[in-house]
Amino acid sequence: MATANLRTALLALILLPWDTVAAAPKVLGYDFAKIRRDLSPHTLERRDGGLSVDIVNDQVLYLVNISIGTPPQAMAVQLDTGSSDLWVPSSDSTLCREGDCGQTGSFDSSSSSTFQPVDDASPFHIEYQDKSSYDGTLFVDTLQIGKTTIESVTMGIVDQSQNIIQVGPVGNGIWGINFPISQANTALQGDQPYTSVLQKMKKAGVIKSVSYSLWLDSIDAKSGSILFGGVDSAKYIPPLIGVPIIKSLRSQIYSDMRVEFTSLSLKDPSGNVTLTSDDTVAIAILDSGTTGTSVPKSLADKIYSYFGVRLEFGQLPFLPCNLGTADVSLTFEFGGANGPKITVPISAFVDQSTGSSLRFADGTVACRLLIDSSDDDQLTLGDSFLRSAYVVYDLDNHQIALAQSNLSPGAPDITEIDSNTIPKVASVVSEIPMPAVTTDASDATLIPSQPTQEPLPSNFDGTFTDSAPKASFTAKAGSTSKAAAAGGTAAMVWSKGYLVCGAVSILSALLGGCLIFI
Repeated sequence: MATANLRTALLALILLPWDTVAAAPKVLGYDFAKIRRDLSPHTLERRDGGLSVDIVNDQVLYLVNISIGTPPQAMAVQLDTGSSDLWVPSSDSTLCREGDCGQTGSFDSSSSSTFQPVDDASPFHIEYQDKSSYDGTLFVDTLQIGKTTIESVTMGIVDQSQNIIQVGPVGNGIWGINFPISQANTALQGDQPYTSVLQKMKKAGVIKSVSYSLWLDSIDAKSGSILFGGVDSAKYIPPLIGVPIIKSLRSQIYSDMRVEFTSLSLKDPSGNVTLTSDDTVAIAILDSGTTGTSVPKSLADKIYSYFGVRLEFGQLPFLPCNLGTADVSLTFEFGGANGPKITVPISAFVDQSTGSSLRFADGTVACRLLIDSSDDDQLTLGDSFLRSAYVVYDLDNHQIALAQSNLSPGAPDITEIDSNTIPKVASVVSEIPMPAVTTDASDATLIPSQPTQEPLPSNFDGTFTDSAPKASFTAKAGSTSKAAAAGGTAAMVWSKGYLVCGAVSILSALLGGCLIFI
């Protein structure tokens, strides 16, 4: 997006609280700008070095406007449910010198009269699976979100960054709204967690509980919304059903937004087919900072078989772009038969941005399928899934409620979340017992795993050697889904993971950012 357009989009969403909730109940609602941005090309080279081909992936960023310091310095930061720190780039950081912080803003600590370093400039360090890392210090200052001012908020200011793979403008900070125990310094260095922004809001009486509801709207929408401390019934299709947040089995603490996934079914014009067995149970992480979705290999293989996916360049799934318009959907179930079910159209998982330059041998335009196969035993459900869901995160009560997103909502219908329960929940399912973990934490695999590079033919020009694959259906009536059941529905019982996952703005759609948590 051009600089002027990005600035216009951000200025249009100044994030003032909605007038309908300004007095009572005690909630804060904000719209956020949705920005599509090209990421670093995933470069694949022949082993003799004679030819390279770039695959450029898009990422959708969810940016909120905040101000820090006295007088306030405005900037835009990315919302991320998969991480736990609020950090911003320093005005003289490598991130700004090598990118363009002018679009999203940066922080000049010397210009704030209320800036205070933490413990004589306590170091701040965060790193991600793509090898990128950010270093700076922790500080305390005033934070303003819309018309709400919060005093003495602990944040990170980044001075140095390494291994940044992003091309084009970079520089926005991150607002992680996960559990405080997953703050970078706590997860990596064992420090005690500091009081989070949401905890500060609760202590100040701005909200009654550490909770929020996230509505990403459709992929074509220019904005979405987050509601701190409340639920907006206009933005979902009932029922809203609660599921427990699952502890890390080894640590026995709540470290990230993990719930129990129990079923995946697929619907096409000929009917439904279930790709999992009745006793399937796996951990699923809901992560707004990740674009794609990853599932265990045994499940990915069934999805790939149904859609006739070709794995190119090692592990990357491709399919004909026109399958993205097919009348096919996937339904994810959580917490068992009585739990919430979210239906996602196949179009949400077909990345049309990769189809402009890639073709199969017969000339069919090829698109990236945003469902990766992982060697890990858990799922990561990013934006491609979350756009179809209305998700309520209640960190105080260790509960998540899900419902189908209403993409044509009416006037807001808002109820605050108190310290006891999520309002208007039809039911809450119980945790399903899972087998004990037998692997060491050192065996935990970052997800999704890094795609491997494969040698390309010497004459590769963006056209794959194989013709377009044949799916087990067509977009017309009369298609069959029998092939979707190939391989049977053997029971899949997967262990709980040990990763605090969250993608930041510089990560590609292929990778999610993760912190190892033991």
